[in-house]
Amino acid sequence: MGNLRVIGGEKRGFSLASPPGLDVRPTSALVREALFDILAGEIPGACFLDLYAGTGAVGIEALSRGANLCVFVEQSRRGARAIRGNLEACGFGATGRVIAGHLPEVLLHTPAAEAFDIAFLDPPYGDPGVEGTLEALGGWEGLARDGRLVLEHRKSWEPPRRAGTLVLRRAARYGDTLLSFYDRREHPKARRKV
Repeated sequence: MGNLRVIGGEKRGFSLASPPGLDVRPTSALVREALFDILAGEIPGACFLDLYAGTGAVGIEALSRGANLCVFVEQSRRGARAIRGNLEACGFGATGRVIAGHLPEVLLHTPAAEAFDIAFLDPPYGDPGVEGTLEALGGWEGLARDGRLVLEHRKSWEPPRRAGTLVLRRAARYGDTLLSFYDRREHPKARRKV
């Protein structure tokens, strides 16, 4: 898979582990850099949610750049252990929490102690459950009223324009990858430019 590193912030250059045989497709450095350039002003102090977290690279990047908290959700128990190891190695054990379970059920059945400002969703490409997960997150009370959801997906797949209270506001393409940015439609801040 190559060397996976934190690319910005306090832990820039820090290597992240991915156990051999763990079937993940980490978000590329190019896409992570673009994501955090777009969200730069929103990361410091944010509560960040990294869904289908894999190695935890995106959420750890958010912590490195000043997020107060990141919760990682990963269905593979092996992957969840890898994320915990990466958090401890980076010194983010106190600001990162890991939940092992399947989406969206694990979130909908876990009372949200925080309202998340940003949720990053990176499901396996071609996952048939993505639209259902988006719809569930669109009605989930754990996403702040002015919260944002970013979906990473293959450019050949067209995401829904609406999912519950979420509305697609922008898409940015990086090679074969698209980042689709959703905001809550009923909140005035949702009309901001990205």
